[in-house]
Amino acid sequence: LKIGCCQTCCLRLLGESNPAIYQNVTQHVKHKGYTVEEAVNSEDENHKYKVKKDNPCIGCLGLLQNPFEDAVLEKVLSEIEQFTYDSPTFSVALVFPVSMQLRAHSLFLYLEKNYPEHCANVNPHARAISVGVKEVWKWRCITQIKNNFSSEKKFTACSPLTVTIKMKYADEDKECSALFKMLPNDFSKTKNRKNQGSVDVYSRKSVEKALETVGDSIFKTHFLSPPEIPSEPMICEEVTACHNSIHIAGRYNKWSRELPQTPWIIDGKRRMESSVQEIITEPLLKLTSAQDARFSSSGREDVDVRTLGRGRPFSVELIDPKKTIFTNEEMKKTEQQINELGNNKVTIRDLQIVGKECLNLLKDGEEMKTKDYNALCVLLGRVDSQNNPKEYCIEDCLQKINSIQTPLVIDQATPVRVLHRRALAIRQKTIHTMSGTKISESQFVLHLQTQAGTYIKEFIHGDLGRTSPSLGELLEGYQVDILALDVQDISLDWPPPVVTSNGISTNT
Repeated sequence: LKIGCCQTCCLRLLGESNPAIYQNVTQHVKHKGYTVEEAVNSEDENHKYKVKKDNPCIGCLGLLQNPFEDAVLEKVLSEIEQFTYDSPTFSVALVFPVSMQLRAHSLFLYLEKNYPEHCANVNPHARAISVGVKEVWKWRCITQIKNNFSSEKKFTACSPLTVTIKMKYADEDKECSALFKMLPNDFSKTKNRKNQGSVDVYSRKSVEKALETVGDSIFKTHFLSPPEIPSEPMICEEVTACHNSIHIAGRYNKWSRELPQTPWIIDGKRRMESSVQEIITEPLLKLTSAQDARFSSSGREDVDVRTLGRGRPFSVELIDPKKTIFTNEEMKKTEQQINELGNNKVTIRDLQIVGKECLNLLKDGEEMKTKDYNALCVLLGRVDSQNNPKEYCIEDCLQKINSIQTPLVIDQATPVRVLHRRALAIRQKTIHTMSGTKISESQFVLHLQTQAGTYIKEFIHGDLGRTSPSLGELLEGYQVDILALDVQDISLDWPPPVVTSNGISTNT
């Protein structure tokens, strides 16, 4: 105590690791028979500054010492009352100023010099006391935080809901300036002119690394050991809470040829009033009270392409959701709300919570799976090798289509229409099956099963020779174009069908 440590930090430095002891420090100090040297107006001959009764502790900067501890806890409890998360568990993270690392190192050097027997078993690389300030604070205060949150919430070391308590120390800039002197090459002010010596230059990792390498004598030259008596305590700067993202998946059908998958905004102007992404994510944001949403799907269709059949698998990452626990009825109701919002342009099915680890299946499906398409095509004519018009008939064209041997490998350069967002490259894709069905004397439906990522429109019309072979090349002079395209199936059996209480799948 004579160097300015509070009783709680004295126990910490002695290695007391029983959480119960820290609930009544004074009682246990007496019970253990420790000799307490009063610090009131005392002055250690090796310490530069006079210790006063109302000074914050040199080890915890007042965090484990009243009245400072109560002030911090009062603010924490006040902020927590505003949180509305439904998570049954929570964890607490304390964020300390860099000064705490310097002070902990300084105290270790003091103990190592004055109490070598006590420090003999400490890891020489860690150079740290076995019981940290953060651990002791949690032992002392978690019960009150838990009671303020909810009697049903449990504190755990690892929880999807983290309460972060950020502490601030008024003299941090002053104390951290010692790092510039100790390690001028590592902490040069010129490396970050914007901050010019601000503590923003430092990170916990960089300071840890510095303290591992700097010599003890150099450290003591620029930073007192034991550390200086603080004039002000650490204060609670802010209390925030954040829940890990949750992921909700399903499959969607797009029935419209005038609806983009994602918001269509060019040069800051919206080109279409809505999108598949917005129709799906807006009700999910309301359901979860999340801060934001990120939409993903197994591939994407053009604005004028419909997605039929079982639909396209999708997932939505809900960031920092307040509500994370749902009944089957709530999920079904939300699914219905999305379908109503879709206004016959979009419908979804199989809405469900999925684990983050399942999302790899969605990404793999973008390139690894096959997709079935129906393309409405028009026969424009036929030319000979000299590009002269030639007689033709739809039956002959379809016979040629149905006789093309598959699987067929094609080379596709990045289409002109997507060069603004995709790198120029030549990609090999496989047409697994292909057949045609007559609609009229000039129109037919082309049925395709292809490797995911194949550009169907470009395969049909050739894209100015950028796809080879194209359908026109395979048909030996027949000129074909595409009128409409539908995705019939995506061979990805994810997410699994949702079965209702009566045992009926939502797929039926």
